[in-house]
Amino acid sequence: MKSIEYVIILKEPCVFSERNASEGAHRGLDYVPGSALLGAVASRLYSKLDVNESFKLFHSGHVRFGNAYPVNKQGRCTYPLPLSWVRQKKDESVINDDQTYEPSRIGQQDLLDDGTIEGKQPEQMRSGYVSLFGEVVRAESTLALKTSINFNTQRAKEAALFGYDAMKSGQRFFGKILFDDDEVPDDLVDRLSEALEQQLFLGRSRSAEYGQIEIHVARGEVEKQIMDDNADEIRLWFHSDCLVYDQYGQITLCPSTGDLGLLLNLSPDFTRTYIRARQYSPWNGHKHAYDMERQVIGKGSVITYPLGNQTLCHDDLERLSKGFFGFDQVVDLGRASVNSPLVTMEHPQFLDADMPQERIDKGLLLDRAPSQRASLPAASNLEPSLVQWLQIKSGRHDSSTTQEANDITRVYSQLIIEAKQSSGIPNYSDFGPSASQWGQVAGTSAISQSDDDLNLKLFDPMSGVCKASNPGWRDEVFYEGKYMKIYLWLKRILGFDESEPEMKLEIRDKRRFVRLLARDIRRQLDEPASAGQV
Repeated sequence: MKSIEYVIILKEPCVFSERNASEGAHRGLDYVPGSALLGAVASRLYSKLDVNESFKLFHSGHVRFGNAYPVNKQGRCTYPLPLSWVRQKKDESVINDDQTYEPSRIGQQDLLDDGTIEGKQPEQMRSGYVSLFGEVVRAESTLALKTSINFNTQRAKEAALFGYDAMKSGQRFFGKILFDDDEVPDDLVDRLSEALEQQLFLGRSRSAEYGQIEIHVARGEVEKQIMDDNADEIRLWFHSDCLVYDQYGQITLCPSTGDLGLLLNLSPDFTRTYIRARQYSPWNGHKHAYDMERQVIGKGSVITYPLGNQTLCHDDLERLSKGFFGFDQVVDLGRASVNSPLVTMEHPQFLDADMPQERIDKGLLLDRAPSQRASLPAASNLEPSLVQWLQIKSGRHDSSTTQEANDITRVYSQLIIEAKQSSGIPNYSDFGPSASQWGQVAGTSAISQSDDDLNLKLFDPMSGVCKASNPGWRDEVFYEGKYMKIYLWLKRILGFDESEPEMKLEIRDKRRFVRLLARDIRRQLDEPASAGQV
């Protein structure tokens, strides 16, 4: 899936209202909504496009304008705090001195053994953002009181005092615009990118001292999520609000999987579900009126669907891998992650901050996001992290590990072909681990903290994803003069089998190697079968 990654820098405070009510306390959003960016770009481009082009960009649903959430000092993107997270009441030690969350002090409410954390009352963690590395990020806001002016007297209007809850200037926010593959031509993507790089004003009161932003863009690619077809539940963590209609056309805040577009219709487990909701009426600048009121599931909500004895079909796995559910996805409604390690374990599992950059979620952006069309300074003048990012984008980073993974992928493909031929198994028949099982291996490598942790997560006899009792991994191939099960072949390739030291492969970064190997094999298995393929 093609994407435009963008960083917004607030040159002035920006106001995005949580709701449109004119009475009561005003509350502002702590992020830049995708709808605001869509409106700003549409106002620049709509008159310059023909009917088909404007429909494709703004109405077809093939383009999704993502929300922009605050980034931390290192430039890493963040996600809304899961509502399933709890801490000990008034426990300040949950945040370390380096402004990262301490995972041992955070629990998933429904996974706590006795409903407490170390015997103390739990308290829900409701606000803020977290990176995949556990870093704490909060948007800074400021409140300004204003008054309307009487047109006749040019004095303060009676009983017309109001306030703006605005995000402070100088902050940075990261987001993405996603394009469905082969649906939006590259020339339209380029025109949209050019419109973004112009001076823009977002939010309310743009004619006064609010709303000016600076935006930097870069082209990117987004991989689909990996959903294990052997999972016993579907646990959705919503990264944005979600608008869902039930089978009767009514808005629902407790959707079944059928309401979310899956063929398998399951009801939520409400003992393991955490939902907040809000309602608002979006303002339509073209009509100069409010649109129909929306009631949405709030970002950060967590919904759990137990599978029981049922299994997900290929279409449902494909639907879940896209990570979008419900309606009005064009303004980033319904974005969610499926079975993320931040919400499926008793304590959240964060990524290791020292892992190679290319193994980090592709939503990362650096301190200075270079525009694709900007002339970049010499590499010697750039920060080390930026140099590393540019090397990754150009494909010149740690090529030895990539080459090793490609070589072993070819070896594995040949082993599978030979095993099928010697056993009389048709080439189109399944043999060895499935694509989803290799996807699980790739996901495991991403959350492993060390080589020893990777070895345990992959090959532990009780809980490992590659244990001999699992179908596929117990199939045998002929390698180095002997038959061996595929899980043992992988274990020896990685050097985790001490009984065969001579078969060790010199791999500098085993966790990255496993991710690349599993990704390449999974891609081969997902391709249509042809001669010479697995």
